[in-house]
Amino acid sequence: MPLARFHLDQLPVERGQVVLSHEQALELGFSELLDRLAIGVHDPAGQAMLVLILFRGEHEIGRQVYAHRSVPGSRVALIRDGAIAIASDQAFDRIELRRIDGAHDAPAPVIGELRLPSVDEGSFEKHWLENQSLDAGDPRGGLDPMYCIAPLALAYNFSFGVALWPIPAATAAGRAAYASNLALKFCKPRLTAPPDVEHRVPAGQCEVELAQPHMAFSYGNALGVPISSQSDWGELGTPQVLHHNTSVDVVLLAGNPRPPSAKSTDLNFLLSSASFDASDKIYESCRDDGSVRYSQFEGEGPMYECPYVQDRTLSFPVGRTTVTWRANPRVGPVDLLTIMIPGVPPGAKTEPWRTILINLFRETVLIALDASVDGWRLPNAQVDFQRVTVFDEIPPTITPLPGSEGLVTADLVDGILHVTIQADEVGGVSRRRYENILRGFLQVTDACDRPTTLNAAFPTEALRSFWPLSTPTDDNAFFITWTARDPGPNLDGLPNETTTTMRIEVVDLMPPNLVAPPDIVEVDTGVVSDLGHPAVFDLVDLNPQVSHDAELPLGLGLHEVTWTAVDASGNSSQAVQIVNVKADNIEPVALDLTGPDRAEAVSFEPTPIRLYGFDADDDPLRFQIEDRPENGFFVAPLYPYFIEDFRIERSISTEELEAICDEAADEGNPNRRFELDFPSEPEYMTVTDDGRTYVTDRGHIQCRPSDPVQREGRMAVFGNDGSLINAQRIDVDRIRDVVLDAGRERLYLTTRAGGGHSSLIVYDLDIQQQIFYRLQNLRNRSDGLACSPVLPQPGGGCTLNDANSGVVDDNNLIYILNQHGAILVLDGTLPDDFVCDDTCSHTPTYIGVLNEDSSFNGIGTELGLDAQGRLYAGRNDRLYRYTSSYIAEDGLAYPGTLDGWLGRCDIDLAPGDQAVCDVTNHRSLGFSCTDEICQVDEAFNPDEQAICGDLGIGGQPRWGCRPGQFRGTPALDLAPDGTVYAADGGNQRIQRFSADGFFAGQARSTGSGSGFVIGDFGIPRNISVNSSRFYILDTDTNLLHISLLTPFVEIGHDYA
Repeated sequence: MPLARFHLDQLPVERGQVVLSHEQALELGFSELLDRLAIGVHDPAGQAMLVLILFRGEHEIGRQVYAHRSVPGSRVALIRDGAIAIASDQAFDRIELRRIDGAHDAPAPVIGELRLPSVDEGSFEKHWLENQSLDAGDPRGGLDPMYCIAPLALAYNFSFGVALWPIPAATAAGRAAYASNLALKFCKPRLTAPPDVEHRVPAGQCEVELAQPHMAFSYGNALGVPISSQSDWGELGTPQVLHHNTSVDVVLLAGNPRPPSAKSTDLNFLLSSASFDASDKIYESCRDDGSVRYSQFEGEGPMYECPYVQDRTLSFPVGRTTVTWRANPRVGPVDLLTIMIPGVPPGAKTEPWRTILINLFRETVLIALDASVDGWRLPNAQVDFQRVTVFDEIPPTITPLPGSEGLVTADLVDGILHVTIQADEVGGVSRRRYENILRGFLQVTDACDRPTTLNAAFPTEALRSFWPLSTPTDDNAFFITWTARDPGPNLDGLPNETTTTMRIEVVDLMPPNLVAPPDIVEVDTGVVSDLGHPAVFDLVDLNPQVSHDAELPLGLGLHEVTWTAVDASGNSSQAVQIVNVKADNIEPVALDLTGPDRAEAVSFEPTPIRLYGFDADDDPLRFQIEDRPENGFFVAPLYPYFIEDFRIERSISTEELEAICDEAADEGNPNRRFELDFPSEPEYMTVTDDGRTYVTDRGHIQCRPSDPVQREGRMAVFGNDGSLINAQRIDVDRIRDVVLDAGRERLYLTTRAGGGHSSLIVYDLDIQQQIFYRLQNLRNRSDGLACSPVLPQPGGGCTLNDANSGVVDDNNLIYILNQHGAILVLDGTLPDDFVCDDTCSHTPTYIGVLNEDSSFNGIGTELGLDAQGRLYAGRNDRLYRYTSSYIAEDGLAYPGTLDGWLGRCDIDLAPGDQAVCDVTNHRSLGFSCTDEICQVDEAFNPDEQAICGDLGIGGQPRWGCRPGQFRGTPALDLAPDGTVYAADGGNQRIQRFSADGFFAGQARSTGSGSGFVIGDFGIPRNISVNSSRFYILDTDTNLLHISLLTPFVEIGHDYA
């Protein structure tokens, strides 16, 4: 396939594949002209709709829409057998392929092989092309116009000659001459553009100017003899036009891809010129004054660009420019005359017939008529192209830009950039994450400011995907070559190139994270032989060496045990463990905080309380809360505890997957499916108290004989030791949310298919499917009718679309939160004879909408259910809570009502003395707010903006950065005790609220983005909570950040 190198450099490659997104079109140029093309399209979702646009230079030849399905009789072509194809009557040298479907959540189609389809007679591809052909009207790609002109010209000349003689056949011959002459007007002219033009320019000159005396002319022809022609077209050369007994308008369209066309005839112009062509005045006006813009009606009406300007100079920049020549045949009123004038054949236009006794006067009348009445320009135009090449002989310039960005530092050493990258993956870093950063350390400029590309070449194939770590004993530094290209062409017809080298070294400068085992106090045995197990994590080295300095067993006395972790790069960290071995125990003493030492609390204002104690044995102290206060609650910071080694530790490349599939094919199993025993591209996760981790990822692998290896969605559960326990393939386009309801021992998966069609899948904790709720063609529970009423969503209908989260309560009511913020309630009660068979599906009935506010203009993120059945929803920049459902006298379950919301609150409108809004801190007092009694006021926005600083609030009156406010709509999860944890992504933090909705602490990300130290979890979008810890999955790094729920940790019976 003759692909142009410059366009190859610009391909949007993602993980070795060319992915077609909604945001970026695929543009390809060809070094040769093509008239047909087939493009492989792998679309696993089967929902893509594509438009293919063909170009000759900048001139659009035509376009074709493709889809997997089309309405009979439509012009939409089919995506068949994993490919699209096009055949064009007009040759093209560039294409654009765009994705125009609305399935933004569906996996993007992957572009495969490009090839020239076979046109052998009888081949399937020939039939395929004929059904997907594009008639663009190029004589070189289709039939030569002479196939139309020649037979009609012969028929006209013969009939014309016979009609001259006063014989019986003259009348029939005249009619034949009339018919053939008129038919000639609908034959496309043969148009041949001048030869291609090439020019060189001096260094520093970026264009060439060519004189063009005129750019349009009307060629006349009678009986095949030219009667008007133009030879001096300027430096571009003269086009060749051939027609028979037909006038032809020829226009050079340089900078004007299409000639103007008027929509109606100017009556004054018609009376003064006898021209019936509404466009003629446009051409005449352009001829008269040489203007660039003018209107058809004396300065009024739509403005037109002049298709040509007399005696102008055309400027062509360096590179290749395609200009278009266009020829339109004309038909005049004389050509339509059917009145026979004896001795004058229809269509006669000149005077060569006087020698055969033609009536001179009548011929003169016809000549005058034809000269004064132009007639009409016909739409059957012919186009041809001319290429103007101005050679670009100056290659682009590459300038190194030393600096740093994130984990990357670039220093200039002897004119070569030496780049050092801090490793953040196991054993090194992935190329795709850092190549663009490295590209930013090089500035590419072109002398004529033309577009350029910059691409890297690697010394080995392995380095194209992964860059290994350098250690003191293993130097893995390497050099890559960067090549900058401009479009060209140079004198060899190729792009200009400039190269430079760059040294890359991946290092590990970060020590392991080490947490010593819990301190030990031993009284009974008088000896300690087991110190416990430390927790260690290293971003790069999966097996850092851990040691301690204790000589076991430890006898009586107070011992400080120093633990040391060392990774492969020699980085080390230490942690101290206290071991106190004693014969007896002296109880610790806690200092009472009473009397003058008592902490004074202020309503709704957190008060720090420092605890004091003393232990005569020098044992480490832990404090236990025995009697909690009747009023109020403890607010404690959420301390980052650890980063679990939950990454894709054993990441696998597409090449490795293909090798596994090839091995399976050799064993006679080409369609093998298997599960990866580690998380792969995780999206959602949740963790139980016993340490099981539930993950939705793309770890289900399908091998196919002809298509690329497919990574498909699944739900997987991993044990406390990281081993894969079970996995189930999820055959949907997109998993939107996973909710773990440990109390009900259920997992709820909310999914979407094409067009937003949604479903809810319920699993038990062993990942055995319990029910698949189909949310299509829903009927109303009250009357059994469909669409009564229609669902409260854009477009209405009876199929629930755009679901973001879903749960099921104890009364089998289903709550679905859609992306617009509406909470739809369904009755999911199963029939008594329901059995989870192959489909395991059931369609619930529709009850209504839980929220009373707008259902169309908001945002919804996530739902949660507490042990009492109360529903929590992240909606519209707030957290909402609704009372539990109930069983009415009719035996049916009904949803509860709004309990209240928490979030920013500026004005308290509650009656009486009851406060519902903390107006000092601009937040609600628990779940006590409703829209009637709590309001926000944009007058406070400047103050909130100042508190947010650089983050800002974007003019949103509900946004804020104070504790208890949200900057956007939060995600959420509930601890077993009812504590609410909200992922406030806009503020890069996790907020904790008591069961009543009072602010109870926060954990902020320690960095501005996803990082690689404890607590730097970037923008949290997914949070999971169990009894002791909460978990934040950073999908950018595949790291699982773990934090303790409380700094008060109970470890034994010795308490103060």
